[in-house]
Amino acid sequence: MVKMTGRVARIFFILVLCIACDTDTNSGLAEFDSTETSAVITKEVAQTDEVSAVTVEPSIGDARKDPTNTIIPLEHATSTVTATNTVTTVPVAVETTIVPLPTSTLDVVAITSQDADQVEPEDAGEIELGIGGLSLDLEFLAAQEIAQFYSVSHIDISTLQFVSKFRSRAGHDYSDSFEKCTSLKHYFHPLNFYEVALTTPIYAPSDGAVVWVQKLTGAFADEWKTSYVETTGEAWPEGLADYQIFLRPDAAPNVWIRYHHVMPIDLVMEEIAVVETRAMMMDLARPKLPGYRVKAGDLIAHGLGEISIEQHLNGTGIPSPCVSADTRSKRGDLPGCKKTMKFLSMFDYMTDEVFDEYRKLADVERSDFKVSKEELAMNPYICTGEKFDNKGDTPDADTYVLLQGTRGESESNVIQDYSESAKDLRDTITSFEGNGDGKHGPFDGSNGDIIRLTSDGGPLSLTFSKEGDSRIIYTRPEGSANIVYEVVAPFGGQVSVGVTTSLNVSWEVVVFRAD
Repeated sequence: MVKMTGRVARIFFILVLCIACDTDTNSGLAEFDSTETSAVITKEVAQTDEVSAVTVEPSIGDARKDPTNTIIPLEHATSTVTATNTVTTVPVAVETTIVPLPTSTLDVVAITSQDADQVEPEDAGEIELGIGGLSLDLEFLAAQEIAQFYSVSHIDISTLQFVSKFRSRAGHDYSDSFEKCTSLKHYFHPLNFYEVALTTPIYAPSDGAVVWVQKLTGAFADEWKTSYVETTGEAWPEGLADYQIFLRPDAAPNVWIRYHHVMPIDLVMEEIAVVETRAMMMDLARPKLPGYRVKAGDLIAHGLGEISIEQHLNGTGIPSPCVSADTRSKRGDLPGCKKTMKFLSMFDYMTDEVFDEYRKLADVERSDFKVSKEELAMNPYICTGEKFDNKGDTPDADTYVLLQGTRGESESNVIQDYSESAKDLRDTITSFEGNGDGKHGPFDGSNGDIIRLTSDGGPLSLTFSKEGDSRIIYTRPEGSANIVYEVVAPFGGQVSVGVTTSLNVSWEVVVFRAD
């Protein structure tokens, strides 16, 4: 047990007027006077948030544990509960919190440093937490290998249709201190995505603590809500909030697991104070320690499976909203942009047992879920602000891994201005054409080869296969429009290409060697 050794002198707060404004994770942050940021700033923010009781029954195995809060189907949810939390911001680095570093499954009992006796480590196995809730000694841990902490999937893998690749052009620029104009996180799309997106159970992938709940404000705060309404034609459910939550794994106390666009369960909302982006960017926010303790597999939220793994190499450990090149260029003088962060792919820290669940759905390797730095350097993306000029969608094999089901059509893959002369610009492996159903192969293909389909109508599907593996890589509905569509081959070897369509549809398939 940790023993108390003395009382901490009370910290005197100097109240200074702060400028209030709306902010967003990546944009819309208020301009701050340089004298204000260097002055002693003390602010106490009291926030009252309407928290929906909306949750759903998880339809997943016994490995995941459901807390005892009320669970009701979304369509029947009518009641809400009100949670009032207080977030205190302080001008200086307060005394640290010391918790035991778990060796296996250990309940961490932390003490908030603002109003507690100073504690000293009992032995060398204890770890000091800084004011942000991560390890105090981030620079030391930056040189250490990160443990394989992801032991339970944060989402039911059996339901997944797509997962975006790390370092892809999915979504928007989400990058760290070392890269730019790339997506350094993973998006997860279950089957019937928009039907289940708001109610998908989300779990803790490791033992640890939920320390932060962030409320987004500003220009892009409602972008997901707008997308949902426009796509489904349904109104956003009344009372359903949209948050980010941050979990610190016990095995990696210098890392935040950030969940995007989720509604935390009631128990989390009752325990964790909600903070806004501006306070985090200014390093003024302070967590309510010890946070909400979780075991791997615990239900913690409902919503999107979108997730990022963010290693802090220095600084306070307070999660940073400075997660795009555009934000860093505009707000580089703010505290949140000065800290050094490295973003990681969860597939590098996932146990073999978890990854085997992906292999049950598709013939995949861990490397399939990442674009390498070398690949990106050869074909860099272009961004305007935080947005990709050529955003990747689920039909794009270079952006999303297809685990089951079929791909749709993406404007980025449909070539509007195609000429026959384009055939001569690349090394052609093989080509064939016809009307109605057709199959060609096997031929010697490579992972990354470009498959181009030209057709004058639909319905039509394009299948890529080899012995033991067959995937539909393109579909189009019934219609008479001419299209030219390109997609990257998902694997190599002795492969075949097949077309399924009606006799009145003409088509051509050309396979080009990857550069």
